Amino acid sequence: MSSDEMQNVAELLVPQEVYMLSGIHIGTEAEVKAMREFVYKVRDDGIHIFDLKKIDERIRLAGKMLSRYDPSGILAVATSRFAYTPVQRFGQFTGATSFIQRFTPGLLTNPNLPGYMEPQVILLSNTEGGAQVVAEAALAGIPLVALCDSNSPVEYVDLVIPMNNRSRRSLALAYWLMARQVLRERGQIGARDDLPVPVEDFEVTQEEGEQ
Repeated sequence: MSSDEMQNVAELLVPQEVYMLSGIHIGTEAEVKAMREFVYKVRDDGIHIFDLKKIDERIRLAGKMLSRYDPSGILAVATSRFAYTPVQRFGQFTGATSFIQRFTPGLLTNPNLPGYMEPQVILLSNTEGGAQVVAEAALAGIPLVALCDSNSPVEYVDLVIPMNNRSRRSLALAYWLMARQVLRERGQIGARDDLPVPVEDFEVTQEEGEQ
């Protein structure tokens, strides 16, 4: 490994092998043009592979961005079963509001609707299943951070986090890292401190994922 490669690995939030084992870098066979800048290569089988350094950079940016908001103003929305536990754990550690129910149209745009919310920023687990959230965030002018795969729509997304948003391991790692970064940016833990729980605590169990 060259000195430059060693430097890049050393700068990552977690060791390269941790990222690799989670599968966070493995995209889909499809690609939307806006996601091309985050792709490192396309494998022979057509699977798009994300650049780990760009994933890492965007997770850092998300942590910095979200840390600037009041915790109660952050709405973390899960749109797939594998995101339920990661989103809930993220909320527990950062103070963000976790939303894992079915998203009723109008929750962000209709003040007369029961459960109406006025978040300052939204963190969305994927745009494929969260089209209604994306549309209402755009209408309400709410900044949107989203975990986007190689085939994810990115229109109206203010901060794209390129990653495998379909796997329980990759989702657990992403939310664990974002929670850690938010707390580091707020000064609630040290710049090199970890969360008091391992990544596995953010991972949905097989039984939960099958419910």
